[in-house]
Formats: sequence, structure tokens, C-alpha cells
Amino acid sequence: MEIQTTMITPYKKDGTIDFDTAMKYVDWYFENGLDGIFAVCQSSEIFYLSLEEKVELNRRVYARAKELENKHGRPFTVVSSGHTSDTIENFRDLL
Repeated sequence: MEIQTTMITPYKKDGTIDFDTAMKYVDWYFENGLDGIFAVCQSSEIFYLSLEEKVELNRRVYARAKELENKHGRPFTVVSSGHTSDTIENFRDLL
């Protein structure tokens, strides 16, 4: 059985994404034995992020997960959706 969870998105006081803390969350989930995380998904805050913020968060989380996989030789799945775009063109930009 695999264990995956929804990753919360940390923010700074000014409302921007705290990417440093987000990477610490990815590390913590991995170090505590989870098999994967859902990032940039249907969590409530996702509706308040710009397309650029969603893409950047996804890019960083995925890159960190792959670093951990390569370093420790264990798979770590990242599932991202962010399907809150109002056009198919914007949705494709997330891929």
C-alpha cells in the first residue's frame, strides 16, 4: 500500500509562496516514509495562485522530489493538477 498526502503550500507574511519552506515540506514527507505527495492540486489556496506561481511551485517540488529519488534510490511520486485555468491554453501551460 502506498501512502501519499496533499502538500500544503506555505506562504510568507506578504502572501507570496515560501518556496524554501515548501522544499522543507517535500523533504519531511520523503524522510517520514511517504511514497508521494499531491502538490498544486485542488487545495483551497490553489484558486488564489497565478498561473506563474502554480508552474513555479510545481517545477520546484518536482525537481526536489527527483533529487531525493536520485540520492536515496527510492521512488517519490509528485502528482500535480492545478486545473483551475479558465482556458485550455492556460491549462496546457501547466504541463
